[in-house]
Amino acid sequence: MRRVGRPSWLIGSLATGVALFAVLAITASTGATVSTFTYFADSNSPVAAGGSLTVTIHNCAAADSSCRGADSASPLGSATFTIAGVGLQSGPLTATAPSGKSWVATISGATVTLHATSNTGADDLAPGEAVSVDVTPTITTSSPVTITSQASSTQNNSSYDFTDDSNPDPTLQVNPGTLASFDVAAIAATQTAGQAFSVAATALDQFGNTKTDYPGGASVSGNLQPAPDGTLRSYGGFGPWSQGVATAQVTGYNVEIGDSVTVSDGAASGTSNTFGIQPGPLAAFTWTGEPTSPQTAGVGFSATAKAYDAYGNLKTNYTGAGTATPSGLHNAPNGSHTASYPTWSSGVLSGTFTDYRTEPSGTTLDLTDGSVTASSTPVVVDPGPLASFSWTSQPTSPQTAGGSF
Repeated sequence: MRRVGRPSWLIGSLATGVALFAVLAITASTGATVSTFTYFADSNSPVAAGGSLTVTIHNCAAADSSCRGADSASPLGSATFTIAGVGLQSGPLTATAPSGKSWVATISGATVTLHATSNTGADDLAPGEAVSVDVTPTITTSSPVTITSQASSTQNNSSYDFTDDSNPDPTLQVNPGTLASFDVAAIAATQTAGQAFSVAATALDQFGNTKTDYPGGASVSGNLQPAPDGTLRSYGGFGPWSQGVATAQVTGYNVEIGDSVTVSDGAASGTSNTFGIQPGPLAAFTWTGEPTSPQTAGVGFSATAKAYDAYGNLKTNYTGAGTATPSGLHNAPNGSHTASYPTWSSGVLSGTFTDYRTEPSGTTLDLTDGSVTASSTPVVVDPGPLASFSWTSQPTSPQTAGGSF
């Protein structure tokens, strides 16, 4: 019975400089004999995403140690191979054929097709000849993927008379390519002065694959400004990188908006979304506008107090919350009027204060919120304009003419 073909495959990784190969031996028959492909592959040398993987198709000769049995009795006119899940990069391919012969390579999705240019058989591979093509995987694989193939003695691939019977099929592992950028996880839009927040970063290669083999070395920077009291922002270092992901701690101390942080390692970088920093917890009150003295009962006067956090930021989110109502002024002795104060707005207490009782020894405007207190300078309050007379001691009756009472 006539043996019509025996090809083999050699797959090599140019990206790592280490051969990753699969050899395919085929025997076929025009009768009842079953055609057989036999693959063997060294899959211990993974290809980097973006690297060049060379696939070489051999029509076996007896002297080829990668093939089994005698040489192929039939020329090889075409073949296809498919590597699913690795994102073969599209674009023109160049087939490298023996001297004097011409082959064409095209790609569609995960499948590459190779065939002799001439359909007369002049460019077909004779036993011992080979054709190769370079392809570029762009998607990393968590585990090896199978390379499947078909081959034919005809140029137009209409009849795959070489049957794949290899067990197992050769496989290919694609690892991350060169570090190209970092993806910085979303940071909450509002942070608090003096409170650390996490910055989570993922290392990526040029195709957006997570660089699971990234060893670390990235740092954090940003545009956070010093606090009013001079306290500088803190950019902490990253903890251990695991599967391309790590976290650092950042602390801002200045109240501001439009902040961002950048993770970088050499030319590779990534910047976060923008966020703002709100004031920290209440730390102090300050009377920035002291009341003048003396004042007059029943007549309003001005004063201003402000709330601050521990870093000198105006606590713009402070409203008093009912606990920092000022004190120190008094109601009218006759109960006709109640001492009045302005209200807090954006961390500022400013407006008109009115005392209705004389304070000959002076009184202070006092603020208290938990352990945070502040008092103004003393204010003497004089009586208001004459409003009435009151007989606090009535004469007795009757009295005697000429006598005092």
